[in-house]
Amino acid sequence: RDFCLSRGLGDVYKRQVSTQSTGCNDNIICSDKLGTSTIYWSFPSHATQVKRTKLQRLKSSIENFEVQKVQLEQENANCKLGKFVTEERKENLETLQKLQQEKRAYEEELRNFTENDPEILALIEQDVKVATEATNRWTDNLFTLRSWATQKYSIAPKDFDKQFQIPEELDYV
Repeated sequence: RDFCLSRGLGDVYKRQVSTQSTGCNDNIICSDKLGTSTIYWSFPSHATQVKRTKLQRLKSSIENFEVQKVQLEQENANCKLGKFVTEERKENLETLQKLQQEKRAYEEELRNFTENDPEILALIEQDVKVATEATNRWTDNLFTLRSWATQKYSIAPKDFDKQFQIPEELDYV
């Protein structure tokens, strides 16, 4: 019924209650900042009202779940209506399984043929051409650098190759 500061909260409730306790978290104890102090208070009717509100909310959610349960049970019953186990259904399921296996086999065969697809081979040839051009460009850059170092610093080409671990058989592709 009275307000108090956080250090007086334990005296009011005859137990240690901190600002992080369940009382503050459950909105049983209200708090407000006034200047540099935080003031706490609680009304008996407030705790009762919070519990009533929570109870009403839980009851309404229970009702909603019960309605949803009834709807799902009806849907389940409707789905089971046309699915009686008959000879025709068994035959159809076996046919379906056979057709699915055939489909998988055809897809595997198609994957094997895609390796020899002219479009894919053309793309691979184009990639090889680009890679060859890039390799030759780097080789040309390396020869240019070796020529520049030979002229600038009077280094023999064999010494340059040895220093930078360039193989003797390096040439354009």
